[in-house]
Formats: sequence, C-alpha cells, structure tokens
Amino acid sequence: MQAGGWTISWQGTDTTAADFPNGQTLGRAIAQAVQAAGGQAVVSPTGTFSAKPDVAVVVLGERPYAEFEGDIANLAYRPTAGELDLIARLKAQGLRVVTVFLSGRPLFTGSLINQSDAFVAAWLPGTQGAGVADVLVAAADGKAPRDFTGRLSYAWPDDARAPLVKPLFPLGFGSSYAKPARLGRVNEDPRMATATNDHLHSYMVRGKVPAPWRLVTDGSVNARAVDLSAQEDARQFTWSGPAAISIEGVAIDLAKEPAATSALAIEWRIDQRGPGKLRLGFAGGTLDLAASLRGLTAGSVTQTRIPLRCFTAAGAKLGAIGSPLRIEADKGFAATIRTVRVEKVAADQRCPS
Repeated sequence: MQAGGWTISWQGTDTTAADFPNGQTLGRAIAQAVQAAGGQAVVSPTGTFSAKPDVAVVVLGERPYAEFEGDIANLAYRPTAGELDLIARLKAQGLRVVTVFLSGRPLFTGSLINQSDAFVAAWLPGTQGAGVADVLVAAADGKAPRDFTGRLSYAWPDDARAPLVKPLFPLGFGSSYAKPARLGRVNEDPRMATATNDHLHSYMVRGKVPAPWRLVTDGSVNARAVDLSAQEDARQFTWSGPAAISIEGVAIDLAKEPAATSALAIEWRIDQRGPGKLRLGFAGGTLDLAASLRGLTAGSVTQTRIPLRCFTAAGAKLGAIGSPLRIEADKGFAATIRTVRVEKVAADQRCPS
C-alpha cells in the first residue's frame, strides 16, 4: 500500500515486506522512532492493546492499482470493512487518533477527517516509512526531527463529485508545526448517489470478483490472471480433475427480475473443451452445457447468455441467491472468463439444449 502499483508486479498487490530489504513499513518505522525517543509503541493490526496508549496512529487508504484497474466513477474513498468502526472504537476509549491516509489521488474523506485529531495525506510514501516517522514522532527533546514541508499538488475534494466541483483544501494547501491549522467539522455528504446495487448484477468484472462476492475452488482447478482484451483483464481456469469453481457471498434477491428477459451473461473463451461433463449452476439450478458448447471454436472469445427462466426451471431460487455462478467440469476443461453478470435479453432467447 505504501508503494502502490507498478511495484515489482504490475498491480503491486502481491508484495511483502521481505521484497524491500532496505525499506521500512510505516508501522515499524513509527514504533522504532517512538522507542528511540524513550517511549513505547506496539504495532497492532486489529487496534487492540493491553496497556492504554496516549495516541493511536491509524494507517489506511487505497489498495494498490495500476492503469484501468484503478478507474473509479467518483472521488469517494471506499473504506474496507471495519476501518471506520476501528477509529470510532479508539475514540470511544478516549484515545487521540492520528490518521495517515495513503492514496494515489485526492479522495473525499470527510468522515475520516472528522473522526481524527490529526489527518495526514501521505500519498504513496514508498519504501521509506522512516521519512513519515520523522515528521510524526518527536525526538527525546520533544521536537520532531523534521517539520512538514509538503503542500497539496492537487486540490482536495469537499465531496465525491467528479470532476472536482468544490475543493475542501485548495492547490498548495498544507499546515506544519511552525504554522499549524485548526479545522472545524468538514462535510461528510458525498452530494451524489454513491450507493449502487452493482453487486446484484455483477459477479466478475475484468477477471476480478468484486465484494461482497468471493471466488471458491472445489477440487483440482488452477487459476491465473491472463490477458484477454487488455492486460490481466481475465482469469483462466484449468481443470486437472473433477472439480468446480463458484462465486459465493451474501444472499441477494432477484425475484423481481423478469426471468424471461433477464439472463446470466458470461464473456469467456473456451480454451479446451475436454471430454467430460460441463455443468453451469446459478442459484441452485444447474444446466448441462456440454452439448451447447461443442459448436464453439476453441480459443475464440464468446458471449454466452442463458435466461434466468432456464435456471428457475432447473430449480433455481431467485429470492435468495448465495451463488450466482458454479461451473463443474472434468479433467481437460479450460476456460478464460472476463465478465459474469445478469443483463437483459430478448424474450425469445433459448435455453441450452
């Protein structure tokens, strides 16, 4: 998270501290600086502690991304589960909270700023966590080794609208110990509809399974990111034995979807058809696809659309869908999947035969 995308790997999401032998994580660097000044500090991933501290430094922000994988529709920061609750829990215990926010761009963070006693836009500080510790932690003489000199290279948004309509902080803004700034409560209203029901209809997007869904493999299936129409925009699955892949998560209700004109749509490429079974499941209804896919040319990207009525006829329950996709196959089957979603189709769309 400190280094962002294009770090060792394309997205920078699969690195560990061991990949940076001469670097320091923010947590380790801050703890070392506190100890060097005669204090005590503990890195606590869950925010728990045995002895009540004087201050909590909470490091959070965007996960790494590169190129189109980082595209967003608006400027809202989307905290991961528990982040806001963590800060609220620390504040409820009477702690002062310093929030260090990591991001590759200015984002709307009104609620984070309001919950924090101090808020630092650290951007992507890279491998040198000690550089952040230098301006956050006082030395034994009570003074920080360095003052803040950074200033905003972009205006910071007051809401989530994109492009930026009104800045909370203008280009060039920044405070320091020499010139401190006290801030009242800021706006927490994104001033736009940020909540969506995308999770009701989208289960795989550019080869990634979005929250609240997760990918589950059952048996001998190898999965890897591959290029279909862009860099690593799909995931290839290869069966080395009887097995299944599925997308699972919270139960959603699609009972109001017109089953005759709504369909499960899969954008994929059949790499190897294999000699055995091929079954596709949706919400508990399972269809045999082996015959219908025989006519497809292996290696060509295709769109497969199956009306939801086909699955309901096979026993699917649209009122409580916990698994919107399940593919069962035998050894020898291989497919690359880019997109899985529910979309509209013509009423005369046929079921697989």
